[in-house]
Amino acid sequence: MSTFKKIITLKSYWKSVLGLSVAFIVVYNLIMAAFDGFSFTALITKATEEPLRFLIANVLSGLLYGMILAYFQFSKKLKEQQR
Repeated sequence: MSTFKKIITLKSYWKSVLGLSVAFIVVYNLIMAAFDGFSFTALITKATEEPLRFLIANVLSGLLYGMILAYFQFSKKLKEQQR
């Protein structure tokens, strides 16, 4: 079985992806609010004006970040275990 298949079939990988995704979304939105002078009303306004775009952008970027980072973490663990 390839390393990729081994990693993506692990339940712990997907838990890590979820955790990293949520953390990324929170940090990303805090940074976006900081650019607006920590005006959370501006962030909420953006979310309510185009909710689908806001939701998709946050979820997709979070998942992509989480999947990539978790993959490299698990890949490193597997390589260390094989030594």
